[in-house]
Amino acid sequence: MTMVLNPYSFSPTSGGGDPLWGSVSSLLPFSGVDGATTFPDSAGRTWARNGAVEVDTAFSKFGSSGLFGGGRLDCSDAAVSIGTGDFTVETFFRGTQFGSAGGGTLIDNRAGTVTTNLVLFQPNSTSSLVFFANGATRVTTTSLSNGVFYHVAICRASGVTRVFIDGVQQGSNYIDSNNYTFSILRLGQNLLGSSPFLGHLEQFRLTKSARYTANFTPPASPFPNSL
Repeated sequence: MTMVLNPYSFSPTSGGGDPLWGSVSSLLPFSGVDGATTFPDSAGRTWARNGAVEVDTAFSKFGSSGLFGGGRLDCSDAAVSIGTGDFTVETFFRGTQFGSAGGGTLIDNRAGTVTTNLVLFQPNSTSSLVFFANGATRVTTTSLSNGVFYHVAICRASGVTRVFIDGVQQGSNYIDSNNYTFSILRLGQNLLGSSPFLGHLEQFRLTKSARYTANFTPPASPFPNSL
């Protein structure tokens, strides 16, 4: 059975909005002209660019994406701190290094001695992503291919965290009471500024609500930026 916890039209052009817009802490559409190096956040957050990150219109799902060539984006706004409640972190990504020795990090909130953390990364020489939380691997995804856009979502609902690729749950449920207190949220590198993700991200969204509790059809258009 296919189910979305909060079903709605994902297409702003068709008049559909987001009934959870009030819970959206960050929305990066990665829109702009080719080569742009600023990344406005539709939810009002500020992201700092470090290294080789720019808008790319050559490879995108909905018109433009963020090209990560070894750099990262950082957000230190307290609004991206999740805490112990429900959340959904999701993005579209297109990797170019799956199966290579380099590995790569999509999302990392670790800082210093923080032990309760949330990391999504590709280990060296594998073709899968790993969801790492509170010091251990919790979910490993199926193998992924280079040059293909996938939708990934990490969703916690009532103390259970699930990981989805293209709407299909990966691995098992993770019983999750972690307090994800972000001092900084990074896209594209780990806390040490290494293990870069090489490829594209598009439509990154952080919602402090649970959007998905079972397999679902992934969005077919950009995330709405209003109710």
